[in-house]
Amino acid sequence: MFKPGDEVFGGQRYDLILDNVASRSFSDLRNVLTPQGIIIPNSGHGGMGYVFKAFLLSMFMSRVGKMYLAVPNNRDLLLLKELFKNGKVTPVIDRTYPLRDTPEAFKYLEKSHARGKVVIIVKQSKKT
Repeated sequence: MFKPGDEVFGGQRYDLILDNVASRSFSDLRNVLTPQGIIIPNSGHGGMGYVFKAFLLSMFMSRVGKMYLAVPNNRDLLLLKELFKNGKVTPVIDRTYPLRDTPEAFKYLEKSHARGKVVIIVKQSKKT
C-alpha cells in the first residue's frame, strides 16, 4: 500500500487523480488525496472488472467519481488551453522520444508503468 511520502507519489497529496492506467488500487489512490480530493477512473486498461468496481465504488464513496467519458467541444478545449498557458494545469511527462524511436517508447510502456505521459515528438518539416 502506498502512502504520502512513498517515492511513487513524492510525498504529495492531490486534489484530483485522473486514473488513466488502473495500475494502483483505489485505496492506494485515496491515501494520497487531499481531504477534498477525488479519483476519476478513466481506463479501459483495467478491464471490465475495473469499470464495474469503479461504478460501484462511486455509488458508495464520495471520493471516487463516475467513469469519465470525454466529449470534447470547442469551448472546453479553449478553457483547457488557457489553463495550460497560465500554468494552472501542468502535465506530467515521464519521457519523450523522437518519432524514429517509437518502438522503444512502446517497449518502455510495456515494461513499466509510466509516471506520466510518454510523448512522441514529431517535428514538422520546413516547407520550401
